[in-house]
Amino acid sequence: MQLQKYKFLSETAQKILKERTETSYQMRDDLKIRTYSQNEVKDLLKFTDKKYSKQKVSRAMDEMTAAGYTFSRGNNNHYILSRDDVLAIAEHLDVTKFRDEYDNGAYVITMLNLKGGVGKSLATNMLSHALSYLDQYILREPRVLIIDLDPQGTSSQQNVPAYDVSDTEFTSINAMAVELTKEEILDSAIISTEHRNLSIIKCTTDDGFIADELANDDVCKGAYVGSLLQTRVIDKIKDEFDFILLDVGPHLDSVLKNALWASDLLIAPVPPTFVNFDSTLRMMHRLYEVMEDLVDNGLADEDLPEITAFLTKMPIDTKESAYDHQINEAANKELNLLFSGDGLSLLSKELYHEDAYERCLELGHTIFAIHKGDYPGDAKAFNRALFTATKWAVNIMDQIDIRMKKRMAKR
Repeated sequence: MQLQKYKFLSETAQKILKERTETSYQMRDDLKIRTYSQNEVKDLLKFTDKKYSKQKVSRAMDEMTAAGYTFSRGNNNHYILSRDDVLAIAEHLDVTKFRDEYDNGAYVITMLNLKGGVGKSLATNMLSHALSYLDQYILREPRVLIIDLDPQGTSSQQNVPAYDVSDTEFTSINAMAVELTKEEILDSAIISTEHRNLSIIKCTTDDGFIADELANDDVCKGAYVGSLLQTRVIDKIKDEFDFILLDVGPHLDSVLKNALWASDLLIAPVPPTFVNFDSTLRMMHRLYEVMEDLVDNGLADEDLPEITAFLTKMPIDTKESAYDHQINEAANKELNLLFSGDGLSLLSKELYHEDAYERCLELGHTIFAIHKGDYPGDAKAFNRALFTATKWAVNIMDQIDIRMKKRMAKR
């Protein structure tokens, strides 16, 4: 009788998941598609290596129209430009892309914290969507790949909710367990999302059952278990992407070691509350042992990832009590002390605890991908959340730009 209860739970959960997925897709279909005016295209050019003016955009569009390209107009005869139109204009103007700025393969980033619920997946998805939607990056078209390594599959559910991996396709962890060619990875593991230039390798619940098998001799074939993601997946596809974001679970296991081995940069989201902050300190204390193990198993010291951090889930100033203020001040002071060593530095922008982030997730997106008119809550709260999230994402990318240029100079 007990087994029958679990069968009911299993079947009912599957039914509800299917209905929720269908609802999510319906909500996505109802969202407005972002369009642009000529003036907005001119403003986007400010973030590129090209001179900008409305006349420059108009001239480019006239040349494209003469060559056969068709632009849509609204009832007032003003242009209504799609994302594809905007990128076609950038192509016509020969805007330099991310892929042309850096010539040494994808930069690999992991959001790292062994405490669950601190916002690793949220930060991963927000950064990936920022690179797809923020004005600073649209015309430079960075190519982003998320490799979901957490069997909870939050990033997978967020970006390809209705996609079921077939028997002929590979998830992230089973792709690490075999030797695939570049073509097999591109064709049978990497999935395009609805967000332009954003792809993902999924992780499913089943991956949680095979993660422990990575250390088996018949899987490793003489290689160190922590190097499999790098050598069997990332090295083969790194020229196809500008950024690879690794979304890992809160476990110190072989999968996490693979993420550490493969990463160029670790970014730790750190909530200021006592329990979360103490957990972060324990992780930082243990991290030296893990890194030492990677070096002992063949990773060069100079190839160990750099590390930084930012405070997250910070209360909004207007809601901050005296107690919260004291906790946040202490966390900020101690985090700065933690990162005060040579070569260490913190990100300068926090990620606040905003209801807007969760509400956007419920719509299957992040705040960067949602049109303001589609947001179901208060417009003022949306604008505030978008403003601070943009500063956070740009701060991260500014730091990454510095690190990527240093990496190029070394090589």
